[in-house]
Amino acid sequence: MSEEMTQQHQALQAIQDMILELPAERQQQVYMYAEDIRDILTEGAGDAFLALTLISCEFAATSAELDKEEKDNGTIIAG
Repeated sequence: MSEEMTQQHQALQAIQDMILELPAERQQQVYMYAEDIRDILTEGAGDAFLALTLISCEFAATSAELDKEEKDNGTIIAG
């Protein structure tokens, strides 16, 4: 197995690092939400995956819109 991490593994590691920077109470909330989402995906199968994909797309669109506004206005938006 190669010592190089895949892009997916790098992204997962970056997210885990972000979680570890949170206060303990918020870390627990993140892990609780993740567990709930896993349960929903397991129980809801295709429909739950479709819903999660929709939410991801909405977040991506909102993020892109905020980035565009930031670029257009030359301001920094706290996130």
